[in-house]
Amino acid sequence: MSRWRSGLLFVLTISAIYLYGFPSATIIYGGGVLLHAGAGILLAVLLIPILRHIFRDSPLEIRLGWLLITAGTFLGLVLLKVGTPNRFRVWLILHISICAAGILLIGTSWLARHGWFGTGLVGAAASFVILLCCSPESPLVPGGLAKSPGKMLTGWPTRN
Repeated sequence: MSRWRSGLLFVLTISAIYLYGFPSATIIYGGGVLLHAGAGILLAVLLIPILRHIFRDSPLEIRLGWLLITAGTFLGLVLLKVGTPNRFRVWLILHISICAAGILLIGTSWLARHGWFGTGLVGAAASFVILLCCSPESPLVPGGLAKSPGKMLTGWPTRN
């Protein structure tokens, strides 16, 4: 189950970065949307066994990260049903933000546990800051979500 969990998070994160960073009406982008939706549905199906394992054996930051991922998954399923017209833009931004916060917590814990940027509290803080700075939603990244929240929806055909 751990391989599926890690693989799904990786695929969802990479596809989300691509979908957020390069919105366009192309076949490759449509494939990215389908990949992200399919991986999200698979994650939703596997959430109960994943959460049982996570809440039995994992530290607090991973539990909180997975709770955020779960909330983002349910919001993503709602968005799959209703679509993402402009009137649901807030739901889409909330889905992105909740999932990004969950990935940030899980990624920080993973980096700190493997000691990439030091050990203990200093390593965890350094991991958090580095992941936050690398996030496409970071206010430090030009064109991040905090600076232009409408950027990701320009050029998309939408239903009103």
